[in-house]
Amino acid sequence: MRPATGSGPPRYQQIMQAISDEISSGRIAVGERLPTEQEFCLQHNAGRHTIREAVRGLVDAGMVERRPRVGTIVISAEPIAGYRLLPASSEDIASNVNATWIVRPRGEVVVADEVMARRLGCRVGDRWFRFAGPRVLRDDRKSDPVCYSEQHVPDTPVAREVIATPSLTAGDVADQTIEQEIRADLLTDEQALALHAEPGSAALVIIRRHRDTEGHLIAIGIHTHPAGRFSIKTTVAPTTGGKTIPRGTTPR
Repeated sequence: MRPATGSGPPRYQQIMQAISDEISSGRIAVGERLPTEQEFCLQHNAGRHTIREAVRGLVDAGMVERRPRVGTIVISAEPIAGYRLLPASSEDIASNVNATWIVRPRGEVVVADEVMARRLGCRVGDRWFRFAGPRVLRDDRKSDPVCYSEQHVPDTPVAREVIATPSLTAGDVADQTIEQEIRADLLTDEQALALHAEPGSAALVIIRRHRDTEGHLIAIGIHTHPAGRFSIKTTVAPTTGGKTIPRGTTPR
């Protein structure tokens, strides 16, 4: 039964919360397709417009994704908090992928020479498929890109398909060792144009190297951030006698 006008949140928000609860509880699992609009209309006794608004809210929250000729797929069990410059877990890695898009990506096969091998951390002669472009937040696509992303995977059909998939779960990378390296660099003309920044201006580069359980390099992500869009802030708690003092206490 529908609530009376003014008796709480809008109807679409109530339905959005109900669907979100089903996803968070696992009744609709990550990777599954949502019911159709018609099925939701019958389930919630609501019109198509209301259902579309509810699903749009889930898309904006980063929980689901519309895929042509497939339907709406669940990509996260929880709303995505945002983009983390230095992810600390497989959940953070998945959250970053699901919170962003690579706009107008360019794909090409590259063979590592000495310079590229040093940059990637691979062997000279290794063959990679490179997938690159500006990365933007899915819920704020009008703002400047977060960074310029270059994804490298082995040049195989399976790896190409994986890298082109616009969603990721924590389980996809849970058994991988991921090295993170930060470097200073200058923006190339290509990067500057894509990032709406000045060529040759300062940038910070985060390189992530993914290794499988046997230590083999299976993917490399290079994310170049204009200096003005990147900052790292950490806090080191005071210590006394070699022991960390809990926050809010005073050493005696």
